[in-house]
Amino acid sequence: MLDNHEIEQLMSKRVVIVLHDVTKDRVVGTYPQLDEKLMLVSSLGTDNLACLITREIRRPPRNLPD
Repeated sequence: MLDNHEIEQLMSKRVVIVLHDVTKDRVVGTYPQLDEKLMLVSSLGTDNLACLITREIRRPPRNLPD
């Protein structure tokens, strides 16, 4: 479980969350504030993850609602 400080840190940064043996619905159910973060599943494989993460970090930051 993440504490409030860890959640605040995640929310203040541009992150890509890679999920392993857990669904986005379960994560968002526990931490609804992470709903706007990009989440990828590890079952995509390392090559696909690398391509998607590279594409994401080259894109300008999105303006997320407060």
